[in-house]
Amino acid sequence: MKSRKLLSIVLTILMLLAVIPVSALADAAAASVMHRKMWNDTDAIWDRIDAQVKLMDSQGASKKEILEAIYDIAANGEGIISCEWDDENTFHFVHESGMVNGYDWRVNHSDTAIPHDASQDYVLTSMRSLTTATDLDAILLGPYYGQDSSFTNQYRNEVQAVANYTEGNYTIYSGTNVNADACRAIEDYGVVFFDSHGTCLGGKSYLCLTTNNGFTNEDFTSGRAARSGSEALVTGAFWEYYCPNMKASMVWMAICEGMMTNTLAYPLMNAGAACVYGYSQSVTFAGEYIYSATFWNHMKQGENVAESYAAMVSTHGVCDPHGDAYPVVVSEDDAYPSNPDSPQTVNCEWHLPKPSDLVITDAESVYFENDEYGIAPTFSEKLIPVVNPEGANNYTSVWESSDTSVATVDRRGVVKALREGTATITYTITSTENSNTQYTYSASTVVRVSNRYLPEEEMYVATNEMVPGETYLIGYCSGNQTVVMGNVYNDTNNNRTLKSVAVTVGEVSGVKCITSAVDEGMQWEWNSNGYIKNVENGKYLNLTGNYLTMGNTPVVWTFTPTTDAQTGTITNNANSNFKYLGVSNSLTYFSVFLKGYELQLFRKLTREAGEHVPGDADGNGVLELADVLMLIRHAMNIEKIPDESLTACDLNNNGTIDMDDALIAMRMVLGSR
Repeated sequence: MKSRKLLSIVLTILMLLAVIPVSALADAAAASVMHRKMWNDTDAIWDRIDAQVKLMDSQGASKKEILEAIYDIAANGEGIISCEWDDENTFHFVHESGMVNGYDWRVNHSDTAIPHDASQDYVLTSMRSLTTATDLDAILLGPYYGQDSSFTNQYRNEVQAVANYTEGNYTIYSGTNVNADACRAIEDYGVVFFDSHGTCLGGKSYLCLTTNNGFTNEDFTSGRAARSGSEALVTGAFWEYYCPNMKASMVWMAICEGMMTNTLAYPLMNAGAACVYGYSQSVTFAGEYIYSATFWNHMKQGENVAESYAAMVSTHGVCDPHGDAYPVVVSEDDAYPSNPDSPQTVNCEWHLPKPSDLVITDAESVYFENDEYGIAPTFSEKLIPVVNPEGANNYTSVWESSDTSVATVDRRGVVKALREGTATITYTITSTENSNTQYTYSASTVVRVSNRYLPEEEMYVATNEMVPGETYLIGYCSGNQTVVMGNVYNDTNNNRTLKSVAVTVGEVSGVKCITSAVDEGMQWEWNSNGYIKNVENGKYLNLTGNYLTMGNTPVVWTFTPTTDAQTGTITNNANSNFKYLGVSNSLTYFSVFLKGYELQLFRKLTREAGEHVPGDADGNGVLELADVLMLIRHAMNIEKIPDESLTACDLNNNGTIDMDDALIAMRMVLGSR
């Protein structure tokens, strides 16, 4: 009787938890604390960097001496997990929260500002409400106007000249007005000019701004932007995320290193741009100005991008006449080149629009070609709805998922599968005030998430969720290679060192993956208590001094993922000084670094889901409290258990899932049945 009463109390508590997402509040509080720490830590680092630069400048120190000094400040800053040189002028450092910071000598140590007529800045002309696939209006982002004497009025004049040709409006954002909101505004224009500094950090190209106003914590921790003191550096992921409905625009990047990688061009293309122009290296002002003048003069004569580009390089040469930067074009007809520092033949037929080009075509229907799509857990697929008639261009769109715990969908239609089950994905288009008729059309398709859709080859995927009973590989990323470390064992030559031998076993996110494999029986299991236990000998992963060890006493380990990312850190709760796992230079022994690589958990995927464990509502192969909660939520019509799990969850065999099944599952979890 007492046992049943206790179970009833526990069940009541679980019912409340099933209705109130308490964990969400805890997660939000934890994220808030981490964000405050992130800003405090990085503010202190940037204050020290600014003070050091000012001091050493006054002492006449060389650029090399100053850079080395501030690199050391960044590398040894509180909460910094990595600090790397990108070239002789730049380095970037990453906070444990995931916040990326970048220092570029050429930007942070730029020319002295010149007196500037503020009336030339922040010019916002009246904007028409016309929103079609191609637009007449032009925008200029010039954050360094008035702050760097190298910038002239050329692009202020050019943006107006382009707008005069297209008979459209123009907008100029300058100085600190080029904030996050100004960056988002490019979605509304047919021609976009970036006249700024550019830089390349950590393998990504960035546009440099003179302010970080309007950027969110998630922008800095998810890779959409990087912090550079009080300034911000913006990469293409920012526009891909915030501007998914760009006009079929021409984007001209009058910046250094914009095309050193494809991380500005491709996201802008994914957001809807028709053509993106930039440079492979640092371009000189003199060279860029003569290039742009010739190019845009031809464009304003009605020629397309291919013709104007050919005329430009024919007149001035195949690369910057005053430097080594090659002009690069990316479009639907021009892929990002395998070698951006080489001549390119451009095929893009985009041309400056005229009012006669703006034909409004209303949509008449929308549908998906398939009624159902199958996706494996953790995988993504972009759904492409068909809008009729072909060429319809005047509508707004919204994506929705009926069950975001099974699959989410972003504003570009990319579906991310999270766990086994089904979700209905709906795409809705609605007319605008400029449409000839007012309408709303919707199309839906079912996404079924199951392991049966996995590739047949062996697959490892990144995860930030740990399921009790599963074995995880601990990995880190180094350059272009993803290394995964698992199957560690005790080295008999040194009682406190865990030795690892690496062999190639498959791919992680499309990159060849390496894991240690000495003995198939030597597996490590991370259980729900946070203990990492050796399956074969029952010993626990522990820590002695600067070495990982196996011991009889369990210690708690915590994996903390970065916000909006799957990487994270593994912390030993018993030793606050130990933060990161790494590999020594010999690549043979595990050792410990106070600063090291970002870590990642990987788990092996099996193609067949296998038979469900009784009561296993979420289909992960383990019966736990989370399954009891799902049973309760199903019985209360709050959440639906996936069809493939229903039979296994009908524990009293009465043909339905009810509270009795939840009570039985609770007993099984507590071991009383």
